[in-house]
Amino acid sequence: MTDVVLVTGVGGMGVACARRLGAGAHLVLADFDDAKLGTVVGELEGDGFTVTGQRVDVSDRASVDALVAVVRGLGPLRALVHTAGLSPTQATAERVLEVDMLGTDHVLNAFLEVVVQGTAAVCIASMAGHMASLSPAQEAATPEATVRGFYGWYLHSLNQSQDPLKKPQAELSKFVTQRLIRSLNRALKRPDGIDADYFIDAQDWDEAWERNITTSKATLQGERAIVNVTLKGGEAFGNKTLKAGLRKEAGAWKIDSINGRLNP
Repeated sequence: MTDVVLVTGVGGMGVACARRLGAGAHLVLADFDDAKLGTVVGELEGDGFTVTGQRVDVSDRASVDALVAVVRGLGPLRALVHTAGLSPTQATAERVLEVDMLGTDHVLNAFLEVVVQGTAAVCIASMAGHMASLSPAQEAATPEATVRGFYGWYLHSLNQSQDPLKKPQAELSKFVTQRLIRSLNRALKRPDGIDADYFIDAQDWDEAWERNITTSKATLQGERAIVNVTLKGGEAFGNKTLKAGLRKEAGAWKIDSINGRLNP
């Protein structure tokens, strides 16, 4: 079977990559704009390339999965060039994040199913990530912000000799899923309670942790995310690194597991 070269995005960079890599291969071009896609496919076919066009919305995993099915049916994937993206002048910040960040995650994860020995993938990024800024409300809506906000609140409560799990649950529910809150409540009613603090995975803590909270960039998978959080302390306790699992609940990112444990 003929090797397949996939290019997402049929702007200037995408077309240049298609022309450079497409000779002797079956080109698959994917773009959100049907009209633009049809024009480019026609031009390349007129120049002797074998081309299949497929409309795709990279921010929609189902749409990306449909693109995977097209490629699988044509032959082994030799190369993937991901150029699909939006700039701040083309869309809102939310839409830029959906296409440029989440879309890249969708493409790379979906096409893992069809890679073969020798398959190469290149993602072309934009300077937009260094030019645009999020509003405070948008920044607060990220998984990383949820984790930082939660541990700031949680550790401050501990440092004030308060049990955060005994505070009004409206406070906890700002950061934690209802499923996990119910699980915590059941665990607290057990005769032996919770052996170690679930959220810091320890029986004691360093007061300095509250002032030194850092997070990794979130790994996104649809409505779920993973964020590693590091609590930096002194010599006695050192640093504590935890893996927070989050999921979307009522449109907001909420913590749903710690270190892979769904229940305390």
